Amino acid sequence: MPSGVKFALTGLNQIHRRIEAGQRGVLRATAKALTFTAERAQRRVTKIIPRVFDKPTPFTRKSVRKTTANVLARGPLSSNVYFKDIRANDLFGEMHYLQRLGGYWVPGKDARLNKYGNLTRGTWNKALADIGKYGQFTGDAANTLTKAQGGTKRILYFLRRHKNGRRVIYKKVRKRIIPWMVEVSRPQYRVRLRFRKIVTKVAAKEYGPLFDKAMQRELAKAG
Repeated sequence: MPSGVKFALTGLNQIHRRIEAGQRGVLRATAKALTFTAERAQRRVTKIIPRVFDKPTPFTRKSVRKTTANVLARGPLSSNVYFKDIRANDLFGEMHYLQRLGGYWVPGKDARLNKYGNLTRGTWNKALADIGKYGQFTGDAANTLTKAQGGTKRILYFLRRHKNGRRVIYKKVRKRIIPWMVEVSRPQYRVRLRFRKIVTKVAAKEYGPLFDKAMQRELAKAG
């Protein structure tokens, strides 16, 4: 018989299990680091909102959301930071009302605003109904007619064009008539909240240390 040395590799199953356990550990550490990074970015943006916006509503202050990275989800691991749907916001309501008027408008100096600097929905509905943007009121027929027409509806708001050509909605307040909303030229807005820049900066600073910490914990658990 030819002489020689025989090599045998044993324990392959154990090696495979360790490799798979290590891969799962990396995935878990990555998911935790992504989620914690998104959480810190969320807190950072939420903290900045009151500094850059004047009298933000509770909805605006609490509108930043995040998703959790899930190792069981299909596709690449990810954790997102985003704003809650604007359609649920009171501000969207004002945009809806202004679209009915067309153009760009600002409240008159004597317009009554709420503590967040906005007009209430009830006020908007009454004003737009009075100037004919909603047609007639629904419900009791007596409420769809003005007093001059034999009904009970009180007209408090009316639309006129100023001598400069711009439209103004006036409101009757006791014996006074005040400019309630005034049409203006197209406003020029500047970016106040640089959302992407803030989130990217937080991610660049926080993700690496968070991943290292999460990976150390996984290695410690693996023994």
